[in-house]
Amino acid sequence: SDTLIDDAQPNSTETVTISVTNTGNGPDTYYLTIEPKPESDTEGWATPILSETSVTVEPNQNTQLTAEFTVPGDSIAGIDVGWDIRISSEGVERDRKDIVFQVAKVRAVELKIAYEGADQQVGRRDTEVRFPLLLRNTGNDVDTIALSDEYVDKTTEEDWPIRYVDENDEDIQNNAVTMDPFSEAPIYAIVSLEGGGRGDAATYRITA
Repeated sequence: SDTLIDDAQPNSTETVTISVTNTGNGPDTYYLTIEPKPESDTEGWATPILSETSVTVEPNQNTQLTAEFTVPGDSIAGIDVGWDIRISSEGVERDRKDIVFQVAKVRAVELKIAYEGADQQVGRRDTEVRFPLLLRNTGNDVDTIALSDEYVDKTTEEDWPIRYVDENDEDIQNNAVTMDPFSEAPIYAIVSLEGGGRGDAATYRITA
């Protein structure tokens, strides 16, 4: 029979109960093994741990065992990972249990200055200054990450527009970047110093 573990959290341990029933007319010793399903990519998964790898069961009785699975922290959401638990005795497979994990979607984003000191720039009036940023999708699914900004403080009467470009200097449409899981992208916040005078300044807060 199949067991579906949905919404499995990365970096979690999931315990599955296995019931071994002897439907024969004499005591029998059963052996358990766990193997990845052929179509599953289990790279990064630790070998599951069985509470017992063999058990002797009297006729018309059952014994419960457990299998412990550790979901890797870098598991990708939306990809099923399956394992086969096989129960055999006297060299014959008596039963099989399929365990299928569906990893929960975890959304996580990091936005940082590309290097120390890059968060303070100086420019001339009616020119542009560029702030190098590093955007990371640290979640486990494809995500469209929106950028927003607001003034924290400014000394100019004029607003200094801000826009965003990618590493190829192409404008980021709608201030949103679609990123693969566990990926990063260098971007630039470009501020146009329209108007203002010597010594004028503005501070922005940029969030993702």
